Amino acid sequence: MTRPSAQIDGGRGGDREQDAEVADVAVDQQQQRRDEADQDDAEPGSLGKSHVGIVTSVPDSTLTPELALRYLDELSTDIRAAVLIGGDGRVAAAHAADGDPPADKLGELAARLFARADEAAGDLHSFQGPVTQVEATTATGAVFAVRAEDWTIAVVAGRFALPSLMFYDLRAVLSDLGKKAA
Repeated sequence: MTRPSAQIDGGRGGDREQDAEVADVAVDQQQQRRDEADQDDAEPGSLGKSHVGIVTSVPDSTLTPELALRYLDELSTDIRAAVLIGGDGRVAAAHAADGDPPADKLGELAARLFARADEAAGDLHSFQGPVTQVEATTATGAVFAVRAEDWTIAVVAGRFALPSLMFYDLRAVLSDLGKKAA
C-alpha cells in the first residue's frame, strides 16, 4: 500500500482557498512568474528594450477658436450656443444651434454678463481681482462663462447641465487655447 505524499491529500480533506497552504502555493507561483518575466526583459530582443522611443512625441494640432467651440460642443450635448471672445474684446468664434442670436450679440451679452458680475462683486473686486466665472440659471436653461487672461468663453446650456463639469470643460478649452497662443 502506498502512502500519499505530504503535498497530496488523497481526497480526505482538500485544501480550500482560505487554507494557508493554498495561499503559499499561489504566492510561490506568482513569484516564479515574475522571475521568468524579469529574465525575458533582460534579453536584448525583449519588447521593453526594442520598442522604446518609437513614438517620441505627438505633433500638436492647431487649436483655432472655431475648433475649440466645436470640441466644446462635442463634450456636452446640453450646449445651445457658445461664444469665444479674444483678449481684444472681439468675437473670435460663435456657435448657436439655431443661428440665433448672431455672433456679435452673443459677444455683447457675455461682456455685459461679466460687467454686471464685476459690479455685483463691488469692493471684493479690489481684493480678489475681476470675476473669473459666472453662472446664471433660469427655469429653462443656464449660462456659464469663464474669463481668463487672453480669452473669455460663454455658453448657453440646457437646465440639466452640471455646473462643475461645464466649468471644467470651459477652463480646459481656455487652457488649451492659451497654450497654443503662447
